[in-house]
Amino acid sequence: MSQYMEDAQLADLLQELLNLASSTGWAHRHGSVLTLSALLRNNPSPIFMSPLFSSIVDRLKNTLKDEKFPLREASTKALGRLLIHQVQSDPSNTTAVVDILSSLVSALYDESSEVRRRALSALKSVAKANPSAIVVHVTIYGPALAECLKDGSTPVRLAAERCALHAFQLTKGTECVQAAQKFITGLDARRLSKFPEHSDDSEESEDDSTSG
Repeated sequence: MSQYMEDAQLADLLQELLNLASSTGWAHRHGSVLTLSALLRNNPSPIFMSPLFSSIVDRLKNTLKDEKFPLREASTKALGRLLIHQVQSDPSNTTAVVDILSSLVSALYDESSEVRRRALSALKSVAKANPSAIVVHVTIYGPALAECLKDGSTPVRLAAERCALHAFQLTKGTECVQAAQKFITGLDARRLSKFPEHSDDSEESEDDSTSG
C-alpha cells in the first residue's frame, strides 16, 4: 500500500511507526518493527529518503537489545533488508554499510537461537545481493560466523554453513577458500566449498532473495 500513498501520508506513517517502536507495550513495538521490515522489503526508498531515516535505524538497533526475543528477531530481519538495499543502491557508502553490518553481527551473539539463525539468514542474503560489497568487511563478521559454525543449536549450525558459503565466497576458487581459513578450519572451508551454490534458493519463503 505504501507505494500508492502520498508523500505526506507516508511521512505520517513512518512517524507513527517510530512512535510505536518506543511504546511500553511490546505488542505495539513488535508490530511497528514488523511493518518497518515489510516496508524495507517492498518499498525501501521512502525510508532511505526520509528525514527520519537515522532515527529509524537507531530504533532498530536499540530493538536488538529488547527483552522480548520476537522483537530482536524482527529487528534483525529489518536490519538485514536495510543492508541489502544499502549494498544494492549505494555500496560505496562504507560508513553506512559497516554501521548496519556491525549491528547485524551483534545479533549473531544473541542468546536466542532464533535470533542467531535470523541474523545468519540475513547476512547470507546480503552476501548474495552484493558479494564484493560485503567480503571487504570480512573481518567484521568472520569471527562471529566462525563461532556460529560451532553453535550448540543444529538449525543455527546449518544456517551458518549456508551463510559461510556465500559470505566467504567459498565457491569462487582456491584463493577464497584459503582466505576463509583465517577464520575457519581448512577442513570446514574445503567441505563447505563443495556445497551447491544455489541449493538454498527455494528455502524458507520468508527469507529475502536478491530479487525480493
